[in-house]
Amino acid sequence: MTKTDIWIPIYIGDYLSDTMHLTTRQHGAYFLIIMAYWKNNGPLPANGIKTIAKLSNQEWAEDGSVVSDLFNTTIIPNRWVHKRIDREMKLALSNKSKKSKSGKLGAISKWGDSISDNNIKRSERLTTAREKGTHTKAEWLALKSIFSCCPRCEGNGEPVKDHIIPIYQGGSDSIDNIQPLCRKCNSQKGAESEDYRPSNWSERLAECLAK
Repeated sequence: MTKTDIWIPIYIGDYLSDTMHLTTRQHGAYFLIIMAYWKNNGPLPANGIKTIAKLSNQEWAEDGSVVSDLFNTTIIPNRWVHKRIDREMKLALSNKSKKSKSGKLGAISKWGDSISDNNIKRSERLTTAREKGTHTKAEWLALKSIFSCCPRCEGNGEPVKDHIIPIYQGGSDSIDNIQPLCRKCNSQKGAESEDYRPSNWSERLAECLAK
């Protein structure tokens, strides 16, 4: 996923309502973690949190559980999830896509459209796809966790994002149009738009995200 803007929105009232019980040291650790979360575009590996927080083993033993309570640590195996930040990243990504399209339309208005449909860059097609719908890193990780193998070939290759309706055919970048296929299947499918996910995938995803 393309990185969102370099600033992170902080709503003071919401932040304080969630963190008034924290000590000064815990505030520092929490803020470092949420900044890393934003830079990472989503859920962080659990085994790297202590390093991000810059706490010693003793300090982590004293403060780690308090800080972890501000995240969902069970929704995705071995990942720390922050749903509020995920929502803000999704909004920021959507706004960025709209601004990108607006800028392109402005340039076309001024200079004329010299780019044919067949030569539009993937980044521009992706911008259009994200205007139709976006997904968060948490949604993608949760979707991957539902499958024990590639739903197309039942192999165990590392899953990659496959847009069921290809972006160049007008597909969106929402989680509803994404399935985890192995690299081989992803490269072989071409213009195919078959959905290999089980019929109850959305219910299973909702259950996973609601944990």
